[in-house]
Amino acid sequence: MLSEFLARNGYRVFLTTSSVSAYGLLREKHIDLAIIDLRLVNDDDRGDWSGVVFAWSIEPSTPKIILVESSDVSAVRAHPSLRPSLNGPQDIEFAAKTEGLEALLQTVEEMLLRFPPNSIDLKENPTKKLEAAA
Repeated sequence: MLSEFLARNGYRVFLTTSSVSAYGLLREKHIDLAIIDLRLVNDDDRGDWSGVVFAWSIEPSTPKIILVESSDVSAVRAHPSLRPSLNGPQDIEFAAKTEGLEALLQTVEEMLLRFPPNSIDLKENPTKKLEAAA
């Protein structure tokens, strides 16, 4: 559903089903933005922050959006190691799954403006491109 929505909005989307296949995709393709679920291992485990671990392992030049349940957003944002600072990543944003697809689309567009893709000029080229992993 998410990938179809993004594709309908002009983005090119790559899906992976595991972190292993996502690493492979990241090696093979230039990814402009990675959208990652907070819980890659177990959706029911509130302690599963494997998506954050995965995001930290991705090249810092690749901006990331981590999808979280609405109840998790404030806890994740408040985590000291994730606050934008000299010690934390500034290339990670969080989006609540419950905010809907339009809100996520806005976050995607904001991230691509903050971290313009190397492969296109968004102002010159109306065809948008998103390559998402995990």
